Amino acid sequence: MIKRKKRTKNYEVLLVEYQQIRNEIDGYFKLRNTTLALTISAIGVIIGFSEKIEPLYIVVALNLIINIGAILTSSYTLIAVEKSAYIKVFIEDQVKDLNWFTVKDIDKLYSTYNKLTKWLKLPFDSLPHEYPLIYFFLGVIVSSISYSYFIKTCSTIIIIISAIGAIFLLYSVFLMQYVISNKKYKSLIKYFQNIYKSIK
Repeated sequence: MIKRKKRTKNYEVLLVEYQQIRNEIDGYFKLRNTTLALTISAIGVIIGFSEKIEPLYIVVALNLIINIGAILTSSYTLIAVEKSAYIKVFIEDQVKDLNWFTVKDIDKLYSTYNKLTKWLKLPFDSLPHEYPLIYFFLGVIVSSISYSYFIKTCSTIIIIISAIGAIFLLYSVFLMQYVISNKKYKSLIKYFQNIYKSIK
C-alpha cells in the first residue's frame, strides 16, 4: 500500500514536471518563430526604404539583423533540444505512457528529404533543413544585395562587412544544423543518462 502511494506520488510529480518543461519548450519554439518573423520583417523594411538610406548603412544593418536572428534562433533551439533530451531521460524513460519527445526514427519526420540524402549518399544531418535552410536562403539574399551595392559604389568597406557577415552567418547556420541534428540529440541523451546513473 505504501509503495503504491509512493509510485502514484512520483508519477504525479513527474507529470507536473513534464508539463512544465513542455510549456517551456513550447515557449522557446514560439520565440524561435517570432525571431525569424522579426528578422524577415526587418530585412523587408530595410529593403523597402533602401533608396533613402546610405548603401553602407544598409549593408551593415542587413548583416547585423540576419546574424543576430540566426544566433538567437540557434540559442533557443539548443535550449529546447537540451530540455527535450532531459525529458526523454528523466521522465519518459521512467513513465512509459509519456512519450511526447520520444522519436524512435527521426528519418520518418523528413521522409522526402531523407530519400534525397540517401540518393545523394549523404548523411541525413549533413544537409540544411528547417531553420538552417531558411537562414541560408536569407543569407544568400543579403549577400546578393550587399554585392550589388559593392558593384555600384566600389566600396572596399562594404565588401569587407559583407564577407564578415557571410562568414558569421555560415557559422551560425552550421551550428544550428548541428543543434537540430540526430547526433547532437543522441549526445545529449547519453550525457543525461550518465548523470541519471550517477545519481541513481
